[in-house]
Amino acid sequence: MAEPKPKSEPQMPQMDIFALAAETRKERSSSGSKPKIFSAPKKIPVVMKIKTWFRAHPEVYFSAVPVFIDPTSEDLEKKPYYVVGDARDEMEGGEGLREMTAYPIMTANGRLMMLIVAEADMDGTMHSATEAKHEAAKEAREKWVRMSWDKEAMVYDVSIAEWDRKEPRWPEDMSEPTLFRLAFGNAVIENYDHPVLRNLRGEAD
Repeated sequence: MAEPKPKSEPQMPQMDIFALAAETRKERSSSGSKPKIFSAPKKIPVVMKIKTWFRAHPEVYFSAVPVFIDPTSEDLEKKPYYVVGDARDEMEGGEGLREMTAYPIMTANGRLMMLIVAEADMDGTMHSATEAKHEAAKEAREKWVRMSWDKEAMVYDVSIAEWDRKEPRWPEDMSEPTLFRLAFGNAVIENYDHPVLRNLRGEAD
């Protein structure tokens, strides 16, 4: 009897997936680049909150990014998935799918990250805490900023650093396909049959 084949590890999507997704959103995205400084790291953490001092890129950000957050996840830090292709239309209005703005940010220690912040709901409403994140990211284009959560007032306090620090060193390539590939890796949903969606629907593997 032949031995069963071992399960293969999920493969990272090819670069053209990210390039194609970028093309379909080009008219709603804003990107640019600063003078050549250094190469991007091999992996960029995607975060929904940031506690340390940071700066946001002065020109590059990406709006209307379809992101899925699994509502059934028991992890304290829920993993975001980038939704592309046919899956975007199939998941329209579904649970866990949100359009977000992605801000490339740099910490005071020189770590490149991708801060994702939810955009307004269909009716145009936005939580005050979410608004504060957007305002902090915009302020961080020119100044070093830090956000801290006020438990009593249930709001984010945004602090501006008084010390003078050198400008962040941004990677040469700040294009959407490159940054999204480094940020999301294989956390991409291309179709409605993705394992994380099957689990959400309670379907067997």
